Amino acid sequence: MSKSKAKKRGDVIGFRIPLSISDEELAMINQLHSSKQTGVIFFDKIKDLVNARNRLTLPLDSPLSPQEEEKLNNPIVQKMLANICIALLREEVPSISMGTPQVLTSSDQPIEQEMSFDEKWDESDELDDFLEQSLDELDI
Repeated sequence: MSKSKAKKRGDVIGFRIPLSISDEELAMINQLHSSKQTGVIFFDKIKDLVNARNRLTLPLDSPLSPQEEEKLNNPIVQKMLANICIALLREEVPSISMGTPQVLTSSDQPIEQEMSFDEKWDESDELDDFLEQSLDELDI
């Protein structure tokens, strides 16, 4: 078995098309090859794989409106969301109870007490402080 040499810039790469490829995929390869785009697509995918280490994909419960997509494509908003995600993962965000609080009765049996959404968020100013600090770091 021969040891393959490391590739360097300007080298030519060749690879075999798998037998298991679908007709649609083969048609796409032929279309890209005839338009001389195969290499561009291949290296774009390599860049995506390299950059994937610094990306996070999250499923959304519902589709975004065009206005929401536009906001999400704003680099400042992306930076802010990235900072919030990192802070959450590193547990740097103050904990806020989002569940239903329990109140003890005279018999020491907990009963659930419903709180409004606003009351839940008013429990702590720490979240506001955190978000303000995150925005300050973005210099906006």
